Amino acid sequence: MNKNEVLKIIADLCAERNMDEIPEADELDKYGFDSISFITLIVNLEKRFNIKIDDDYLDYQKFRTVDDICKLIDRCGNA
Repeated sequence: MNKNEVLKIIADLCAERNMDEIPEADELDKYGFDSISFITLIVNLEKRFNIKIDDDYLDYQKFRTVDDICKLIDRCGNA
């Protein structure tokens, strides 16, 4: 998993397109990300990284930053 790939997928879903400058700890809702975008993101991540993200992780409030999402991918990819 490459963080730049994750940023690209997120950028495609957000209103803000200048994603390269977003700190990994910034909350994505500042850039137009919402719960619907989160579900779409999960589907796209599962396809791109050939992983299955368990329904237990489908809580937007727990995964609000790029860093949170990258950790989620790592966790699901190593399961």
